[in-house]
Amino acid sequence: MLLVAHIYGFMMWTGTLFGSIHILQAHAKAEEGHRASFLGLEKSIGIAMDIGATLAIVFGLLLIFVPESGTALFKSGGFMHVKLTLVAVLIGLHVIMRRMIVQFKKGNVEMPAPFLFPAMAILVIGILVMIIMKPV
Repeated sequence: MLLVAHIYGFMMWTGTLFGSIHILQAHAKAEEGHRASFLGLEKSIGIAMDIGATLAIVFGLLLIFVPESGTALFKSGGFMHVKLTLVAVLIGLHVIMRRMIVQFKKGNVEMPAPFLFPAMAILVIGILVMIIMKPV
C-alpha cells in the first residue's frame, strides 16, 4: 500500500508541475485585464502540487526506511542514490515553480524560463528509468 501511495503522489506531483508551467505561460501571455482570472487556478494547482510532493516524499521515505518495505533497496542499489539525486533536483524545480506562482500573484508576471518543461521531463524520465530498469 505504501508503494501505491508513493506512485499516486509522484503522478499527482509531476502532473501538476507540468500543468503549472502551462498555466503560468498562459497567464504571462494573457492581456492585462484577464490576468486576475488565473490567480485562483494557480493557487489551486500550487496546493495540489504541494500535496502530491508531500505524498511522494513521505511514502517514498517510508518505503526506504521501513524495514519490511525497502531498506535493502537503499543499501544495495546505486540506482536509488541516483534516483534520490534526481528527486532532489525535482524538488528544486518545485521551489522555483512555487516562487513563480507567488511572483505572479504579486503582479510580477514574466514568461517562465523555456528550460523548465524539458528539465522536468528529463528528470521524470530519469527517475522512471532508475526505478524500473535499475541500471546502476
